[in-house]
Amino acid sequence: MSRHVSPEPEEAGSVRGEKKMKLYIVIMYKKGNREKHGYLLGAFSTAEIAETEGQKEKLYMNKKYKPVILVTDSDSSLTNNEIGRSESVI
Repeated sequence: MSRHVSPEPEEAGSVRGEKKMKLYIVIMYKKGNREKHGYLLGAFSTAEIAETEGQKEKLYMNKKYKPVILVTDSDSSLTNNEIGRSESVI
């Protein structure tokens, strides 16, 4: 019987000392341009899964959309400014 092992959560420095996990959010942008149409593909637990899913979606969409991966902690929000300034993992 195999045992599923969850990724180790990282310290978030919250008031209660809760541990938070990193989330990798994949947004697909038309031609990779953030000024054009985009949509949320999903949120994933590892960068590897996020990259794989982004690349699969890119091929499915005939390379018209390119993935951008944002990294954030669980239970946190991203503002439009943060999304615009964030760097892609891919």
